[in-house]
Amino acid sequence: MSERFEIVSPVDGSVYANLPYADDATVDAAVTRAHAAQRDWSRTDLGTRAERCQAFVRAMERVREGVAAELAWLMGRPVRFGPSEVTRLGERATHTQRMWCGASAASRSGSSWS
Repeated sequence: MSERFEIVSPVDGSVYANLPYADDATVDAAVTRAHAAQRDWSRTDLGTRAERCQAFVRAMERVREGVAAELAWLMGRPVRFGPSEVTRLGERATHTQRMWCGASAASRSGSSWS
Protein backbone atom coordinates (compact mmCIF):
# COMPACT_ATOMS: atom_id res chain seq x y z
CA MET A 1 0.00 0.00 0.00
CA SER A 2 1.15 3.51 -0.76
CA GLU A 3 2.40 5.84 1.98
CA ARG A 4 0.14 8.58 0.62
CA PHE A 5 -3.33 8.91 -0.82
CA GLU A 6 -4.67 11.16 -3.52
CA ILE A 7 -7.92 13.08 -3.54
CA VAL A 8 -9.05 13.29 -7.15
CA SER A 9 -11.44 16.06 -8.13
CA PRO A 10 -14.55 14.98 -10.02
CA VAL A 11 -14.45 18.35 -11.78
CA ASP A 12 -11.57 17.52 -14.09
CA GLY A 13 -9.92 14.37 -12.74
CA SER A 14 -6.92 16.28 -11.40
CA VAL A 15 -5.25 15.44 -8.10
CA TYR A 16 -6.68 17.97 -5.65
CA ALA A 17 -4.53 16.85 -2.73
CA ASN A 18 -1.86 14.24 -2.04
CA LEU A 19 -1.63 13.45 1.65
CA PRO A 20 0.25 10.99 3.85
CA TYR A 21 -1.57 8.25 5.71
CA ALA A 22 -1.38 8.62 9.48
CA ASP A 23 0.72 6.10 11.35
CA ASP A 24 -0.65 4.06 14.27
CA ALA A 25 0.69 6.42 16.94
CA THR A 26 -0.93 9.43 15.27
CA VAL A 27 -4.26 7.62 14.99
CA ASP A 28 -4.10 6.45 18.61
CA ALA A 29 -3.35 10.00 19.80
CA ALA A 30 -6.24 11.39 17.76
CA VAL A 31 -8.65 8.80 19.18
CA THR A 32 -7.48 9.59 22.73
CA ARG A 33 -8.06 13.32 22.14
CA ALA A 34 -11.47 12.60 20.63
CA HIS A 35 -12.52 10.54 23.65
CA ALA A 36 -11.43 13.34 25.99
CA ALA A 37 -13.25 15.93 23.90
CA GLN A 38 -16.44 13.84 23.89
CA ARG A 39 -16.22 13.40 27.67
CA ASP A 40 -15.79 17.16 28.14
CA TRP A 41 -18.60 17.93 25.67
CA SER A 42 -20.97 15.57 27.50
CA ARG A 43 -20.39 17.61 30.66
CA THR A 44 -21.06 20.92 28.90
CA ASP A 45 -24.43 22.57 29.56
CA LEU A 46 -26.82 23.11 26.66
CA GLY A 47 -26.45 26.90 26.69
CA THR A 48 -22.70 26.65 26.23
CA ARG A 49 -23.12 24.00 23.54
CA ALA A 50 -25.53 26.27 21.67
CA GLU A 51 -23.10 29.22 21.92
CA ARG A 52 -20.24 27.11 20.58
CA CYS A 53 -22.35 25.76 17.74
CA GLN A 54 -23.43 29.27 16.77
CA ALA A 55 -19.78 30.42 16.89
CA PHE A 56 -18.96 27.61 14.45
CA VAL A 57 -21.79 28.66 12.14
CA ARG A 58 -20.58 32.29 12.21
CA ALA A 59 -17.04 31.12 11.40
CA MET A 60 -18.35 29.10 8.45
CA GLU A 61 -20.33 32.11 7.23
CA ARG A 62 -17.12 34.18 7.20
CA VAL A 63 -15.53 31.67 4.80
CA ARG A 64 -18.66 30.96 2.76
CA GLU A 65 -17.02 31.58 -0.62
CA GLY A 66 -14.05 29.36 0.24
CA VAL A 67 -16.46 26.60 1.27
CA ALA A 68 -18.16 26.92 -2.11
CA ALA A 69 -14.84 26.45 -3.90
CA GLU A 70 -13.86 23.46 -1.73
CA LEU A 71 -17.20 21.75 -2.33
CA ALA A 72 -16.84 22.33 -6.05
CA TRP A 73 -13.40 20.75 -6.26
CA LEU A 74 -14.01 17.92 -3.80
CA MET A 75 -17.57 16.94 -4.74
CA GLY A 76 -18.09 18.38 -8.18
CA ARG A 77 -20.85 20.61 -6.82
CA PRO A 78 -21.31 23.77 -8.92
CA VAL A 79 -19.77 26.77 -7.15
CA ARG A 80 -23.02 28.74 -7.32
CA PHE A 81 -24.65 26.24 -4.93
CA GLY A 82 -21.85 26.22 -2.36
CA PRO A 83 -22.84 29.33 -0.37
CA SER A 84 -26.32 27.91 0.20
CA GLU A 85 -24.71 24.87 1.86
CA VAL A 86 -23.42 27.20 4.59
CA THR A 87 -26.86 28.80 4.92
CA ARG A 88 -28.45 25.36 5.30
CA LEU A 89 -25.83 24.41 7.87
CA GLY A 90 -26.85 27.41 9.96
CA GLU A 91 -30.53 26.60 9.61
CA ARG A 92 -30.02 22.96 10.66
CA ALA A 93 -27.83 23.98 13.60
CA THR A 94 -30.42 26.49 14.83
CA HIS A 95 -33.25 23.98 14.45
CA THR A 96 -31.29 21.30 16.31
CA GLN A 97 -30.49 23.70 19.14
CA ARG A 98 -34.16 24.56 19.51
CA MET A 99 -34.96 20.85 19.70
CA TRP A 100 -32.28 20.36 22.41
CA CYS A 101 -33.71 23.20 24.45
CA GLY A 102 -37.28 21.94 24.01
CA ALA A 103 -36.31 18.41 25.03
CA SER A 104 -34.37 19.70 28.00
CA ALA A 105 -37.27 21.90 29.17
CA ALA A 106 -39.75 19.03 28.77
CA SER A 107 -37.45 16.72 30.71
CA ARG A 108 -37.10 19.22 33.56
CA SER A 109 -40.87 19.75 33.76
CA GLY A 110 -41.60 16.04 33.78
CA SER A 111 -43.55 16.11 30.51
CA SER A 112 -42.92 13.71 27.73
CA TRP A 113 -41.38 15.30 24.66
CA SER A 114 -41.38 13.86 21.20
